Parts: sequence; C-alpha cells; structure tokens
Amino acid sequence: MIPKASEFGGRLPSGESPMKKAAVIALAVVAGVASWFGMQWLLTTIDNAPSAKHGYRYVADDYSVRFPGEPHLTVEKVPGTELTVEFMQWGNRQKQYAATWQPARQAGATLESVTESAVLGGGGTAIESEDYDVEGGRGMLTQVDSDGENLWLLVAFPDDGDGVAILTYLGDEQDSAFFESLSIGDAATS
Repeated sequence: MIPKASEFGGRLPSGESPMKKAAVIALAVVAGVASWFGMQWLLTTIDNAPSAKHGYRYVADDYSVRFPGEPHLTVEKVPGTELTVEFMQWGNRQKQYAATWQPARQAGATLESVTESAVLGGGGTAIESEDYDVEGGRGMLTQVDSDGENLWLLVAFPDDGDGVAILTYLGDEQDSAFFESLSIGDAATS
C-alpha cells in the first residue's frame, strides 16, 4: 500500500509516487556529495599544479630565484648591526616556498654547519644531503623530515661574495625548478 502525501504532512505532485520522489532526493544527495568530493579533488589538483618553472622571477642585487607566483617580501634588520635579511614566501594549501638572503655569514661557516643549524633550528631531522650546483656558487640540498612532512632545504654560498641563500620547499614532491632557478653573486643579475 502506497502512503498518501497527507500522512507525511506534505503534498506530492499529482502522478508522482513517494518512491519516485525518494529516488529523486537520493539522486540529488548522491550528486551533491559527488560534487563536493569532485571539488575537493579539483582544488587539491589545482593547488598541486603550480611550479616555479614558469613562475615569477624575483631579482635582487645579489641573488635571483623563481617562485610559482609573486612572493610576499619581508626585510628585517639584524639587531645590533647594519645588516638586513630578505625573506620571501609563496604558498597555497599544498605547497610552501621560502627564500632567505643574508648578505654576510659568520666567519668559519660552512655549508654543512649552516645546513645543520637550519635543520635543528626548525626542529627537523635530516634524511639525506648532497652537494648541489648553483649558478654563481655552491650549495647543499637536504631532504628533511619536518613533523612527518617532506621539506627540502638548499643552503648556498656565492663564489664571489660573503652572503648565504637559504631556500626551503614544503610539499609532497620536490619542485626542482625552484632550486634550479637560484642564481647568486654576480650571476644573479646577468
């Protein structure tokens, strides 16, 4: 026996059964849920898509680097000195890019000591390090476990100066174009 619309406190359009209406509602719910999951997949895919390969090239006097989009720039004065540190960052929900340039480094600093200090200061654990060629200098690229997330850290010294560049990337897959885009020293503006 098919219930009457009045038993549910509502009206059914003439000629429509409650089963047909329930099927339409169920289909709408399924479509809505699928649409939501599809949108989440699409947003994640879009967030994962950006790369520094064809992005925004930031150029300063002593270095240049390419980000997926225009980075936010902060310049801080080092307390007790005349030195400033430039910090740039760009990110979305899936990836975080950062670059720091310091015009001077401590006497006796090595790529290994600066890398170790950066890893320990960030609370991470170095997984693997390798020498890395940088246009206008030399560097060390290190994969870091940072609270269960993949972080890549590049520390680089110019061949013709005293500065230090530090690039960090947080994301599932390394964006090698970010690290490959780094130019330091005289090579940065050529």
